Amino acid sequence: SIEIGTLGNASDFGDPINEYSSMAGVCDGLYALSAGGWAPLSGSTEQNVIQYYVVQVAGNATDFSDLTQARRLLGSVNDATRGVFAAGYSDSESPENLNTIDYITMANIGGNATDFGDYSSNMSYLSGCSSETRGVWALGHSGSAFSNTAYYVTIQTLSNTSTFGSM
Repeated sequence: SIEIGTLGNASDFGDPINEYSSMAGVCDGLYALSAGGWAPLSGSTEQNVIQYYVVQVAGNATDFSDLTQARRLLGSVNDATRGVFAAGYSDSESPENLNTIDYITMANIGGNATDFGDYSSNMSYLSGCSSETRGVWALGHSGSAFSNTAYYVTIQTLSNTSTFGSM
């Protein structure tokens, strides 16, 4: 962990449930959550696990719930109450980028992710940013090239993505 208001080195905050890479994260100020990922050291494939930390208390992660689909390299955005996870990659059946978007209510520990809508195309490697109203993803990879188009959702309104603009 780091204290944002002061200069200094990071210190150990806690450990994840499992050692995953390629996850996506959201935070509402009370809970910091990570979703999906890949566990290459255990030889497993993509994960659907959502785990959380209590931000004000150093400690290990706890199981929150599950995504609607196991994946890695997904993007995330959030407002004060909802975390939204988009697209990603899965090679569990046939290697492919995905267009899945699902969401959680961050205060609802134990509540599995629910379908939000669809991403405009099958993508992975998304970068996301958000305000209290809108989440925007950009720089996704379609499997053959990186996209220069940004897409958005209104976080409290279930929908598919809409074009935000070009990079």
